[in-house]
Amino acid sequence: MILMSKKSIDQTFVKYNIRKEDLQLIETLCAQHDLSSEWVKGLLESFQTAATQDKPLDDGGLKKLLDKELQKIKI
Repeated sequence: MILMSKKSIDQTFVKYNIRKEDLQLIETLCAQHDLSSEWVKGLLESFQTAATQDKPLDDGGLKKLLDKELQKIKI
């Protein structure tokens, strides 16, 4: 008989490639520094999407991704 672990896949890790506890720390730091945690999570999600689609981000790709995300917070 095979016993299954009660642990499940951490959806935070799947979505952002970081642990849930680390995401909580990021949210706390964002609040302390008046930075949108939703924007930071969007940035992390964009990085994770690129990684899971086997699209390695070279310097140019990273710059494009950051420029695109920064446009979302410009006034």
